Amino acid sequence: MAAKRKKPELRGRKLALIIAAGKLFAEHGLEAVRTRTIAEAAGTPLSAIHYYFKSKEDLYVEIFRYTLKKHCRRNVGGVAAELGVDPGDPRNAPKILSVYIRQELERMLENGKEDWEIRLIMQELICPSGMIAELISETFRPEHMALFDFYRKLKPGQPEMRAHAWATAVCSQVFFLIHAKEPLLRIMGRKDFDAEVIDGYADHILQAMLAGLA
Repeated sequence: MAAKRKKPELRGRKLALIIAAGKLFAEHGLEAVRTRTIAEAAGTPLSAIHYYFKSKEDLYVEIFRYTLKKHCRRNVGGVAAELGVDPGDPRNAPKILSVYIRQELERMLENGKEDWEIRLIMQELICPSGMIAELISETFRPEHMALFDFYRKLKPGQPEMRAHAWATAVCSQVFFLIHAKEPLLRIMGRKDFDAEVIDGYADHILQAMLAGLA
């Protein structure tokens, strides 16, 4: 079987446009940013936007694709496959969820993820743009449904709504930690969400999710 070709890495003008646009969208929102402003911030001609992207909205969606790919996001099924374990076996749930939860916390909370990326994601979730339907279909819903299906395999007789509620446990906790970061750090006497803090929250979320599977 022929090896699957990897998509070429983003570079040059296209990458410059994605990063410049991402920062502007995170600061001002999709509707308020003009394509000319994006081109100027990226140091490219205006024609470059229309060369690489169908529209400003297409560029906006591409930014989310870039962010997810950059941080190597794996859904819970991908984690199980990487570990080489059966996600339908309840004995594997603690290991699969432990890796998945820590991945999600590190992806959103540890230093290394640029501030504009966090702000853009949170902005879209709190004040959805006109592209929310496409973003849900392409990015948010597949992640949620992977957790939903994971739950249903382990708890086949449970109501759908219980599976949906369980599937939101990780993202809802992460969103709270992002919004309440400064007060929480002051309460705990910490300077940042370091490895020890992330370990503590990861274990707490894991125990809560495992309780939901009991």
